Amino acid sequence: MSACALSSWSRWCLRRWRPWRRRRSFSCAFFHFLITFALGPAAQCQCKYNRCCNQLTSIPSTIAHLTHLTVLSVAKNLLTSLPAELGHLTSLVELDVSHNRLTVLPASLGQLRKLHVLRAHHNMLTLLPPNLGRCSALISLDVSHNRLRVLPAELARIKGL
Repeated sequence: MSACALSSWSRWCLRRWRPWRRRRSFSCAFFHFLITFALGPAAQCQCKYNRCCNQLTSIPSTIAHLTHLTVLSVAKNLLTSLPAELGHLTSLVELDVSHNRLTVLPASLGQLRKLHVLRAHHNMLTLLPPNLGRCSALISLDVSHNRLRVLPAELARIKGL
């Protein structure tokens, strides 16, 4: 958890729901609950969020409330799409969406100017959004083991790749 003070209600929710950490399946409704209600103001201070291996089928659009998030890992889930609201996570430095069922990445990822690492390997991607070329801080892009035939020419603009 972050250094931010949580309300007593939020602390109770997190203690009460502690068993979710041991479960293999993690409902999207509970993910939404954590973002919206339980974390509340502390969600603004949360820096890393790891929901790996939880059989998530979607990410709620309320993820946009986590504006100070720097690392987001939703690897090894059952995601078929990502919300466009990921583009609102302007502090994001690392995004791991590997080992899912994604066919496209949202064009809004091009708004992530601080993004250094993007892992999207082992999906079903057929193309990458040209806007990805706007991620000027990108130094690591792993899109291996997908169905890509060509990479966007805009990626050549990124000097760190």
